[in-house]
Amino acid sequence: MRLWIWLLAIAALLWVGSRAGQDPVGPLDQALSAAGANPAGWSLNAWVALAHPLSVEDLGATVGRLAAALHVTAPVRVVRGIGYDRAWVEGAEGTWPTEVMAERLSSGATFLVVNRSGTGGLTGLSSSEYLIRRQLSAWGAVHVAVTVEGLVHGQPWSPATKQAVVRRMLERVGAQAETPWSESAAVAVAAYTPQIARSERLDGRRVNLQVAVTYDRWLEANRVYVGSPLITVSY
Repeated sequence: MRLWIWLLAIAALLWVGSRAGQDPVGPLDQALSAAGANPAGWSLNAWVALAHPLSVEDLGATVGRLAAALHVTAPVRVVRGIGYDRAWVEGAEGTWPTEVMAERLSSGATFLVVNRSGTGGLTGLSSSEYLIRRQLSAWGAVHVAVTVEGLVHGQPWSPATKQAVVRRMLERVGAQAETPWSESAAVAVAAYTPQIARSERLDGRRVNLQVAVTYDRWLEANRVYVGSPLITVSY
């Protein structure tokens, strides 16, 4: 995921807290279960806004140290772009693809980002969140977004069925919708649940859960996404 997408997300959200609180994985898994979906994979995205800008050399060195701490062994690449400098590593810890990057914008704002994903269920998600949060905390307040995906094979759900499924998912985790429903090819809504401690502000509203349902014609399955505080993958 390109970092400019992250910057747009960061600009739209006001961070409320980064306390440990409840692990969001449990409620996300419960929401998937309410949809009757089999867990198919996960995506974890974490970032820190650094207090001071880094030189190009320091960007590379910082990425190298963090990648090593996350057990990712790969060459550090550096690029000087128009309006930004960037260093990054792409590799894997075991079967989990991992990207570690640091980027400095022309304004001097500098971000350290880790993206990791897994397939075939939710194995490795909780341990990865713990490790990445612990390692990033040395650089500042850590922001973490988690998205889980599930599949329900069969014919496409009707718009009414999609809405019913989303409502059932929200009810399972005691969540209240906080944004207007999106009802195009995908039905999606952002919500708040007290079962997840961390939250953010979106257009002035407190949110920590987003649910989306769409159809995957290639897999012939209804695809269900649950993210906290928001979904960070395309759907």
